[in-house]
Amino acid sequence: MPRRVILPPPPPTPEKKTRKQRSTPPVPQVATFQRDPNLVRKLVAGIERGLHPHEAASLAGISWRSFERYRQFARLGDPKYQGIEEQIKAAEARFADKCIAQIMRAGMQGVGSKEPDWKAVSKILELRLKDWKPKV
Repeated sequence: MPRRVILPPPPPTPEKKTRKQRSTPPVPQVATFQRDPNLVRKLVAGIERGLHPHEAASLAGISWRSFERYRQFARLGDPKYQGIEEQIKAAEARFADKCIAQIMRAGMQGVGSKEPDWKAVSKILELRLKDWKPKV
């Protein structure tokens, strides 16, 4: 008579995932201003050096879409993001101030000669007075 073999019970089957659960990859943890206060410092430092705000955000580790969403929250008055917009505007103003000071020095001292460089001063007028154009 053949011998009867007793097999162990099969392992429990895991719950079946829905189609959406199978197709959705896990969401990575993205740095946000609430989690890391150094992000705002990195962002502001990049803007002060002359980077476009999206490039400064990338350098700080924030996607440009998240950055724009944070700015939108700040514009809508969300208290968590309120100080960010002011810091960005101040950083842009400091960068513009540095650039204009450098152009003014070049305009007053001249480049390579003792004569003032009228083109540098003309450029300042173009930037500040939108309707003014040199007639050269």
